[in-house]
Amino acid sequence: MSGLFVYIIVMLDDLSMALNVVFWLSIIAAGVLGLALVFGDWEQDRRDQYAHWMKRLIYFSLILIIPITLVPNTKKAAIIYVTPKMVNAVSDAKIPEALMGLANAWIEELKPAAQDKEAAKTSHNKPQP
Repeated sequence: MSGLFVYIIVMLDDLSMALNVVFWLSIIAAGVLGLALVFGDWEQDRRDQYAHWMKRLIYFSLILIIPITLVPNTKKAAIIYVTPKMVNAVSDAKIPEALMGLANAWIEELKPAAQDKEAAKTSHNKPQP
């Protein structure tokens, strides 16, 4: 793993936090502009300008939701990166033959019990004369 990759993973939390801050600031700014539109005594040109900027802020906030949800934090990035390597390492591990034989014998013992349960379910669901 390169140093740049580690740096990017570590900085994901900061990026996520910055996106959240920008999102909430744009929502607050749109709310303030909305209040100014409702309670302000402005001429029509100024009202149109405020409404235009309020719409832009709302659209920006909605667009900002996409990267906020898609940018993983450091923990999620580590899980995304490490989990496949761990799974591959476990599947490549050599399991002793004695343990495999014991597991296979135990599985074979369970199979008839599973078939008996299915037979009991089907006989239980049949209507009685």
